[in-house]
Amino acid sequence: LSVKCSWLAPCEFRSIIARLLDLARWNAQAAQAVYGGNRQPLGDYLMKFIIPAMAALLATTSIAHAADVRGDAQDFVKNASIGGIFEIESSKIALQRSQDAEVKTFAQKMIDEHRAAAAKLKAASKESGLKLVLNTTLDKEHQEKISELKKVDAKDFDDKYLDAQKEAHEKTVDIFEDYAEKDDTNPVLKTFANNTLPTLKAHEDKVEGIEDHEDHKDNH
Repeated sequence: LSVKCSWLAPCEFRSIIARLLDLARWNAQAAQAVYGGNRQPLGDYLMKFIIPAMAALLATTSIAHAADVRGDAQDFVKNASIGGIFEIESSKIALQRSQDAEVKTFAQKMIDEHRAAAAKLKAASKESGLKLVLNTTLDKEHQEKISELKKVDAKDFDDKYLDAQKEAHEKTVDIFEDYAEKDDTNPVLKTFANNTLPTLKAHEDKVEGIEDHEDHKDNH
């Protein structure tokens, strides 16, 4: 059984069911009090059919909601961990291949700050109590991008690396904002997402600044 309600948040729906269940119990008790030892058709009906059905519905919606919260959290930590790994691995290549001091400084910053973010994500995932699994390797899409960075001509490397950083950070910011703004997400992971967003956005701004600087040098 799956309950969907587009105009109510899951927590609001469960609250309504819980209130109706309390009302049904009250009516059953009231009916027993009024009828005393005589037949109690309303009370019997409520006790035998309505209250058990509503209790089952409340339990089902609670279980479904818990599954949704965990599913959203698992998607978030999976995408966040993959994004972080890509930032670190691509920046390691930049340290080896780039001939630009500004680019290499930025690459080292990405390694340091994304390692720190990865440690915080791991801690938040554990604290969430949801038994989440973080990726420790890249998916196929990001692995192909790493391969491209390794093969690109030296003269084109910086542009390719910066473009990859820009695209990756835009995607990561969207992932973090979506999770932070969504209702009924895990509070520990939501706090992590909100606290990490300023750093990710600062990375975005830095990439754009370096690209502008590189364009300026190319034009002179």
